[in-house]
Amino acid sequence: LDEAGGYQALHVVVDGWRGQVELGGDLFLGYPGVFSNDLQDENEIIRIINLLATKIHAKAEKRKYWFKTVTVKIRYDNFETHTYSTTLRLLTCQRQQLCDEAQRLRQRHLLHDRHIRLIGIKITNLQHVTGQQTLFA
Repeated sequence: LDEAGGYQALHVVVDGWRGQVELGGDLFLGYPGVFSNDLQDENEIIRIINLLATKIHAKAEKRKYWFKTVTVKIRYDNFETHTYSTTLRLLTCQRQQLCDEAQRLRQRHLLHDRHIRLIGIKITNLQHVTGQQTLFA
């Protein structure tokens, strides 16, 4: 709880991954995947990114948030951390678009000769939507 009696973050565990949904301030939804064994297998990394993106999308959909920015954080086995973001032209609520953008960021920036200790994904530039949205909002 913060000084005003509200929660700063909601910590959850989903499918063995530690998750965190930040509340208040600069609102974002995100999940870090922290691994007990460092990863290098590309298929496993792809699977985990899709899993994390799907969990974030479910939270955004439940709370009726559309997003515009996707961020991927990669921490290597030496704790060197890189964060990459992309901002979409339009707000979206599409799970596949979130997965695709996260995978594009991974593909563009991942150092393939390194082991990964953490992968995190978050969405920002959130807009709470109520009622029906048009395709051109």
